[in-house]
Amino acid sequence: MAWHIKNSNQMKKEFINKLIEPGVNKSEICRIYGISRKTGYKWLSRYKSEGERGLRERTRRPKTGIRSVSESTILRIVALRVEHRFWGADKIKEVLKREGIQPLPGRATIHRILKQARLIKIARKRREKKTSG
Repeated sequence: MAWHIKNSNQMKKEFINKLIEPGVNKSEICRIYGISRKTGYKWLSRYKSEGERGLRERTRRPKTGIRSVSESTILRIVALRVEHRFWGADKIKEVLKREGIQPLPGRATIHRILKQARLIKIARKRREKKTSG
């Protein structure tokens, strides 16, 4: 007897075919395939809008990152942190948003910029004291 091995694309197609049958319980189909309802509805939405192309794997690469931030934005981030020592990435992002800077870098990107500029001190983890037993 031969093993039937299916790739993720075939499984998604099979899932969608069962999902679009009339009168089917979508939650139960998702449970059978071991995926969340949120994922099931996302795949169904992509299938309806893009057809089978919508079921292909998509890149997980970030759309933005530290390399896509302009030099003037980096300088503004550093200047804000120097002016206000206790502001973190969230506060700085809000100020940049109010100033209308586009594209607006993400919180993690701002944090990375501050780290690279050595404006954030990373707290060292303390060792737990061993108790003699």
